[in-house]
Amino acid sequence: PVYHLERLGPDLYRCHLKGKPRPAPYEVTIEDAVMKALVSGAEAKRYVTPETSTYLLFPYEMREGRMALIPPAEMAARFPKAWAHLLNYKTILEMREAKRGKDGTITGPVYGDLWYRYVYPKNLDKHDRQKLIVARLVLHLGCSVDPDGVFYLDNVDVGGITVADGQDPWYLAAILNSS
Repeated sequence: PVYHLERLGPDLYRCHLKGKPRPAPYEVTIEDAVMKALVSGAEAKRYVTPETSTYLLFPYEMREGRMALIPPAEMAARFPKAWAHLLNYKTILEMREAKRGKDGTITGPVYGDLWYRYVYPKNLDKHDRQKLIVARLVLHLGCSVDPDGVFYLDNVDVGGITVADGQDPWYLAAILNSS
C-alpha cells in the first residue's frame, strides 16, 4: 500500500493503508514523474486500452542498460515529495522481510540505505516496453496492446508479452483475441 496509490489528479494521490483497525485513506502529493500507471485484474480486457487510477511509486530508472534504484540523496533531491512519503514508512519498509524469533529478537534482511527498494525487484526493465497485456484468470484468452510501454503490470493478475522487434503487436493481439 505504500507504493500503490490512487491517482486523484496531477501530483495528487490517495494512500489506502492496511491494518487493524483500517486507517482512513489520506491524500498525499507526489511528483508524477516517479509514478507509473499500474494495471491489475479486471482492468486488463480484450482489445481495450486499460483504464486505471492505481499508480505505482517507482523509485527506479534505467542506468547503464539496467534498471537501478535511484540513490537516496538523488531521490530526495529530484523527488522530495515522493521521498517524504517513503520516509513516513521507513520503519515499516525496513521490517518487510523481518522475522521475530521466540526470544523476541528480530532477524531478516538488512537493506541499509536501500530500505525503500522493492523486495522482489524482478523484470523491472520490461514494463516500459511495447507489449501485449494479458489477464491471468480468464474464460477465454484475450489481450490488449500497450504500444508505448506506459503501463506497468502487477505480474500477479496481469502479465505481459513483449513483442519482438519488427513484429506487429496489433496483428499478434488479433490472433490471440480470435476464436
